[in-house]
Amino acid sequence: MAKKIAVKTVLVCDDSTEIRMLLKSVLSNEGFAVLEAENGLVGQELAEAHIPDLIILDMIMPGQEGITTIGKLAGNPETAEIPIIIMTGKTAITKLIGAGASQVKAVFEKPFFMKDLRAKIAEIFSD
Repeated sequence: MAKKIAVKTVLVCDDSTEIRMLLKSVLSNEGFAVLEAENGLVGQELAEAHIPDLIILDMIMPGQEGITTIGKLAGNPETAEIPIIIMTGKTAITKLIGAGASQVKAVFEKPFFMKDLRAKIAEIFSD
Protein backbone atom coordinates (compact mmCIF):
# COMPACT_ATOMS: atom_id res chain seq x y z
CA MET A 1 0.00 0.00 0.00
CA ALA A 2 1.33 3.45 -0.91
CA LYS A 3 2.08 5.81 1.92
CA LYS A 4 -0.33 8.74 1.99
CA ILE A 5 1.37 12.12 1.98
CA ALA A 6 -0.35 14.76 4.07
CA VAL A 7 -1.35 17.76 1.99
CA LYS A 8 -0.48 21.12 3.52
CA THR A 9 -3.25 23.73 3.53
CA VAL A 10 -2.58 27.41 2.86
CA LEU A 11 -5.16 30.12 3.56
CA VAL A 12 -4.83 33.10 1.21
CA CYS A 13 -6.53 36.14 2.69
CA ASP A 14 -6.49 39.16 0.36
CA ASP A 15 -9.18 41.51 -0.93
CA SER A 16 -7.59 41.43 -4.40
CA THR A 17 -9.27 38.74 -6.51
CA GLU A 18 -6.25 38.76 -8.84
CA ILE A 19 -3.77 38.05 -6.02
CA ARG A 20 -5.97 35.28 -4.62
CA MET A 21 -6.31 33.68 -8.07
CA LEU A 22 -2.58 33.93 -8.74
CA LEU A 23 -1.59 32.44 -5.39
CA LYS A 24 -4.23 29.72 -5.60
CA SER A 25 -3.01 28.72 -9.06
CA VAL A 26 0.67 28.64 -8.09
CA LEU A 27 0.15 26.94 -4.72
CA SER A 28 -2.31 24.37 -6.09
CA ASN A 29 0.18 23.46 -8.83
CA GLU A 30 2.75 22.85 -6.10
CA GLY A 31 0.46 20.41 -4.30
CA PHE A 32 -1.06 22.62 -1.60
CA ALA A 33 -4.73 22.74 -0.71
CA VAL A 34 -5.74 26.42 -0.86
CA LEU A 35 -8.49 28.21 1.05
CA GLU A 36 -9.45 31.74 0.01
CA ALA A 37 -10.82 34.69 1.97
CA GLU A 38 -11.59 38.18 0.71
CA ASN A 39 -11.16 39.91 4.07
CA GLY A 40 -9.80 39.36 7.55
CA LEU A 41 -13.09 38.34 9.13
CA VAL A 42 -13.69 35.57 6.58
CA GLY A 43 -10.02 34.61 6.91
CA GLN A 44 -10.31 34.37 10.69
CA GLU A 45 -13.43 32.20 10.38
CA LEU A 46 -11.76 29.88 7.85
CA ALA A 47 -8.61 29.66 9.97
CA GLU A 48 -10.64 28.72 13.06
CA ALA A 49 -12.72 26.17 11.13
CA HIS A 50 -9.91 24.49 9.14
CA ILE A 51 -6.64 25.23 11.05
CA PRO A 52 -4.47 25.73 7.93
CA ASP A 53 -0.74 25.04 7.95
CA LEU A 54 0.07 28.57 6.74
CA ILE A 55 -1.75 31.88 6.26
CA ILE A 56 -0.80 34.43 3.61
CA LEU A 57 -2.43 37.62 4.85
CA ASP A 58 -2.93 41.06 3.32
CA MET A 59 -2.80 43.93 5.80
CA ILE A 60 -5.16 46.48 4.24
CA MET A 61 -8.62 45.01 3.60
CA PRO A 62 -12.20 46.17 4.06
CA GLY A 63 -14.17 44.81 7.00
CA GLN A 64 -11.36 43.46 9.16
CA GLU A 65 -7.78 44.42 8.46
CA GLY A 66 -4.83 42.07 8.76
CA ILE A 67 -3.56 43.54 12.03
CA THR A 68 -6.88 42.83 13.74
CA THR A 69 -6.95 39.35 12.23
CA ILE A 70 -3.44 38.56 13.51
CA GLY A 71 -4.42 39.70 17.01
CA LYS A 72 -7.54 37.54 17.04
CA LEU A 73 -5.70 34.49 15.69
CA ALA A 74 -2.92 35.00 18.28
CA GLY A 75 -5.54 35.14 21.04
CA ASN A 76 -7.06 31.78 20.06
CA PRO A 77 -5.04 28.78 21.30
CA GLU A 78 -6.12 26.73 18.26
CA THR A 79 -4.77 29.29 15.75
CA ALA A 80 -1.99 30.96 17.74
CA GLU A 81 0.78 28.78 16.27
CA ILE A 82 -0.18 29.04 12.59
CA PRO A 83 2.68 30.72 10.70
CA ILE A 84 1.71 33.88 8.83
CA ILE A 85 3.25 35.55 5.81
CA ILE A 86 2.19 39.17 5.46
CA MET A 87 1.54 40.69 2.05
CA THR A 88 1.20 44.44 2.03
CA GLY A 89 1.67 47.54 0.00
CA LYS A 90 2.70 49.36 3.18
CA THR A 91 5.65 47.90 5.08
CA ALA A 92 5.47 50.55 7.82
CA ILE A 93 2.20 49.04 9.03
CA THR A 94 3.93 45.85 10.14
CA LYS A 95 5.52 47.74 13.04
CA LEU A 96 2.04 47.94 14.59
CA ILE A 97 1.48 44.17 14.81
CA GLY A 98 2.24 43.58 18.51
CA ALA A 99 0.26 40.49 19.56
CA GLY A 100 0.89 37.71 17.13
CA ALA A 101 4.30 38.98 16.04
CA SER A 102 5.83 35.56 16.72
CA GLN A 103 3.45 34.06 14.17
CA VAL A 104 4.67 36.42 11.44
CA LYS A 105 7.43 34.62 9.56
CA ALA A 106 7.90 37.10 6.68
CA VAL A 107 6.69 40.36 5.21
CA PHE A 108 6.43 40.75 1.46
CA GLU A 109 5.82 44.16 -0.03
CA LYS A 110 3.56 44.22 -3.08
CA PRO A 111 4.47 43.72 -5.83
CA PHE A 112 6.42 40.62 -4.83
CA PHE A 113 8.47 37.97 -6.62
CA MET A 114 6.82 34.55 -6.66
CA LYS A 115 10.21 32.80 -6.39
CA ASP A 116 10.87 34.62 -3.11
CA LEU A 117 7.46 33.65 -1.75
CA ARG A 118 7.98 30.02 -2.79
CA ALA A 119 11.37 29.98 -1.05
CA LYS A 120 9.88 31.37 2.18
CA ILE A 121 7.03 28.82 2.12
CA ALA A 122 9.54 26.00 1.60
CA GLU A 123 11.61 27.33 4.51
CA ILE A 124 8.56 27.49 6.80
CA PHE A 125 7.54 23.92 5.97
CA SER A 126 11.07 22.57 6.35
CA ASP A 127 11.22 23.63 10.03
